Amino acid sequence: MTYIEMKDEDVFKITDLYIRTFNQAPWNDRWETWSVQKRLMQMAKAPDFYGLMLYQENDIVGFILGNAQQYYDGIKFEIKEFCIDPRFQSGGYGTTLLAEFEKRLLAQGIDEIILLTLKAPQTEGFYHKRGYTTLNEMILMNKKIRGKRHDG
Repeated sequence: MTYIEMKDEDVFKITDLYIRTFNQAPWNDRWETWSVQKRLMQMAKAPDFYGLMLYQENDIVGFILGNAQQYYDGIKFEIKEFCIDPRFQSGGYGTTLLAEFEKRLLAQGIDEIILLTLKAPQTEGFYHKRGYTTLNEMILMNKKIRGKRHDG
C-alpha cells in the first residue's frame, strides 16, 4: 500500500470512486461527474486543505480529505470526505487509511478531528470502533429556503 498526499488536480483521479461509493447504499446519492468535481475542488482550494489517497498497486483504494480550522481551544481538523472503493470495503483499508491520516495530522500539530457522517450502523459504527464519539451537545440542522416554483 502506498499513501500519496493530495493536490488539486487529484480531484479528477478520485471522481469515479466518489460516484461509485456515494451513489449506492447507504447514501444513495445522485452525484454526477461535474458536481463531484466542483465539490471536491471547492474543498481542495479551501485554506489549510489536506488530503491523503491510498493506493494498492495502481488502483486508488480510497481517500480522506478536509481542512484544519482554528477554534478558541486549538486547531481542529474537519474531515469533509472519506471514501473507500466499495470493492475494497470491509478489508481493513478504511481503518488503515484513517490511522495513517491521524498520524500525519498529529505530526502537523493537530490533535482533534471532527466530522459529520450519516447516522447509520455502517458509518457511525465504523467511527465508534475507532475511538470516535457521537457528540450529544451538537446537532446538525437544516432549512430548505427554496420556495415552490411558480410557473406563469
